[in-house]
Amino acid sequence: MSRQQRLILLLVLLAACGLLWFASSKMHLVEKTVDDGFSSEARRNPYLAAEHFLRNQGIELTKPESPEKLLKQRDNLGKTWLYLAPRRHMSPRQAADLAAWVKHGGHLVVQAEQFCNKDKKTCGDLLLDPLGIQLTFARDDDDDDDEKEPKNNRQDDAIKADVEPAPTDVSTVSNPATISATAQQSDAGDHLEKDDDTTLEQLAEDNKSPQEPFADLTKLYLENEEHPAYIDFQEWRVLTDSQNLAPAWASSADGIHLLQLPLGDGLLTVVSDADIWTNRQIGKLDNAWFLWYLSQDSQVWLTQDADWPSLFSLLLKHYPLTLLLTAMLSALLIWQHLLRSGPKRILAREQRRELREHLAASADFLRRQSGLRGLLRLLKQDVMQRASLHLPNLEHTAHAQQCQQLSQLTQLSAEDVRLALALPTEKQLRVRTFILQTQRLQRLRNRL
Repeated sequence: MSRQQRLILLLVLLAACGLLWFASSKMHLVEKTVDDGFSSEARRNPYLAAEHFLRNQGIELTKPESPEKLLKQRDNLGKTWLYLAPRRHMSPRQAADLAAWVKHGGHLVVQAEQFCNKDKKTCGDLLLDPLGIQLTFARDDDDDDDEKEPKNNRQDDAIKADVEPAPTDVSTVSNPATISATAQQSDAGDHLEKDDDTTLEQLAEDNKSPQEPFADLTKLYLENEEHPAYIDFQEWRVLTDSQNLAPAWASSADGIHLLQLPLGDGLLTVVSDADIWTNRQIGKLDNAWFLWYLSQDSQVWLTQDADWPSLFSLLLKHYPLTLLLTAMLSALLIWQHLLRSGPKRILAREQRRELREHLAASADFLRRQSGLRGLLRLLKQDVMQRASLHLPNLEHTAHAQQCQQLSQLTQLSAEDVRLALALPTEKQLRVRTFILQTQRLQRLRNRL
C-alpha cells in the first residue's frame, strides 16, 4: 500500500470516528412504559380489584362455591351478600329463599338486571317485582304523566305535611350501611317553600344547569357530612319504586340509581348497575368508597357467577329410579330400531330372474347368514349323506376308519380323504383356503 493510500484510509477512519462521536452526543436514552392491559386473572374476574380493595380494608371476604348452601343459613346478622351474578334463570323457590335470607337479618346487595315491560308492567325479576322495584330507561321530556307518578308520590307526601321531609335515621335500620337522605331532601326543601307544586322532575332539570359540573353523577348524601359522595352510575339506567317502600335512595339529574329498603330484620340494597365496581370503574370518583360503605363492619360474601344446580342434578337427586327406567326404555327402543341384518334392497318386480341369478342370490344369502365355514359344513354334510348310501354304518365308525372306507370306495388316498373331511381351523378363513377345501370336497363327492 502506497503512502497516499494510507493517508486516504487514515482520513476516512478519522471522519468515521468523528461521525460516531457526533451521533452519540445527540442520542438520548428514553424509557417508555408499555401497558399490556389487565392480567389473565383480571380478565377472567371482572371484580378482582374490588376483592383486593375490600381485603386491604380489613374486611373478611368470601366467595362461596354455591348459593344453595348460603340460603339455608338463618343467623345472618352482620353479614353482607354482594350478589352480582345474573338472576334471570333463578326459579321462584330460589328467589323466595333469597328474600327469606334477607328477612333473617342479612344485608343483600343486588343489581336490577331486566328492563320493565311497559305492556305487562313487570320486569320478570322474581326478587324485585313483588317489591315494586323496576328498572327503566332514563325519562325524556316528552314522557307522559303516568310514568312520572311514582316519583311525584314521594314528594306530594312532604308537601301535604307542610314541613321539610323527615331524614332517615341510620339507627332505625338493623344494618349500619344504611343510606341517609337528609341533605338531599333538605336541599329540595328550599325549592318547596317557593312553590308547592314543584316536583322531583323539575328539581332534576334544575340540576342540569351549567353551574353544576356533576349533574349527571349520582349524589349520595350522608348524615353529618357537608359534601356528598359522587357515584358514576350509568345515567340511562334508572330505578322506580312504585310501592314507595324504600325510605332511602340516591339519584342523579336523570333519575334514581340506588334504593335501600328494610325486609324483615335485614336490608336490601338495589343498584341500577354494578359496573361501578368492575376493574375499570372502581377507581373512578367515589365508587370504591361506596363499596366499602356498604360492606363495613360485616362479613362479606361475593357471588358473581351463581352455580345453581342443573335440572339433571335435581332429577338425579330426587328421582333416580325414574331416570334409570327411562334410560333402560330408551336403550330398548334404540336396540329394536337397530336390529337389522343389512340394508334393504329394492328389487324390480317386472323382471324375471334366470337360474344363475337364483343360484347366485341363494349362495350369497347363505354366505351372509352362515359365512364361509357354514358353506363348507353344508358341503361336507352332503358328502357324508352320499357316502352313507354305499356304507350304511359310516356315521357310527371312527374318523380314521371313515377315511379308510371312503378311500377304498372312491379310489383316493387316505390322506386326500382326511384333508377333505378336516375343516380349516383358522380363526379368519381366507378365500384361497376356502376354494382349496371346496375343491377337495367336490372331488370326493364326484367319486361317490
